[in-house]
Amino acid sequence: MTATARPWVIIFMTDQTRSEYYYGNTVQRLGEQVGTTSFAVTPQDFVELTKDPRGNWKLLITDEATLEVQKATIESFVAQNPGVVVGIERNRNAAIGESLPGASVFFRPIDIDEWLTTMYGLLAETR
Repeated sequence: MTATARPWVIIFMTDQTRSEYYYGNTVQRLGEQVGTTSFAVTPQDFVELTKDPRGNWKLLITDEATLEVQKATIESFVAQNPGVVVGIERNRNAAIGESLPGASVFFRPIDIDEWLTTMYGLLAETR
């Protein structure tokens, strides 16, 4: 895979700790397999980070809580980035919440091995 073909990853979770967890692990553990990796915790940051039409956004990671509040923002991003894979993290103990058509919904990983398995699966969907 060439450097220009590597998928860009955007993490949009209003929980800053979760966003930083995904961002740090993506950069540290998947850096060779992804291109630009960014995270946002506010809708303003998300829009600002993703507004460049030259972006190669191929994977959006969010969670049900963020989707519930920012569904219109996320739907707009998906419409502007056809083919983007959306991964939605859900809490294992929560009732089923928001989703999007075609999104991959997964349980919050319990450890780094489960996180890696989830991320490899989502990245495989971007190809």
